[in-house]
Amino acid sequence: MTIVVGVSPITGSPQALRWAAEEARLRNVPVRAVLAWRMPSPAAAPAGRPPAGSGGSADGNYLAAAELALHEHVRSALGDDAGVECVVTRGKVVNGLLSHAEDADLIVIGETEENRMSNVRAGLATPRLLGRARCPVVVMPAAHI
Repeated sequence: MTIVVGVSPITGSPQALRWAAEEARLRNVPVRAVLAWRMPSPAAAPAGRPPAGSGGSADGNYLAAAELALHEHVRSALGDDAGVECVVTRGKVVNGLLSHAEDADLIVIGETEENRMSNVRAGLATPRLLGRARCPVVVMPAAHI
């Protein structure tokens, strides 16, 4: 069993990482930090032409940047030898967290005021996660991040 923590590519979710690490220490289980990423939308092409497609190397560049960001967020919140499994997954946040939480005892996510407002516009990611998770979900409120 494990504790899965969702890591924001913007804030790094430091409070969620610290809380998950402490809970994992108390339960004597590992922590898996998950960061979901998606390719940026291509810029609109002029005069109705289709936008230029991104090649495989662009995917690799974004993946490498996401992996680096995740490791930096974990290192910043927990230190160099945190012993956290870092997983970068491509796609939507809820799907990414759930796909890497099938064996989880607990999912931990953090929320900021900015994320809370953008989640409303993005289809309420937190309630969708709560409704689909097979284990308890801890949501660290904005005041604690």
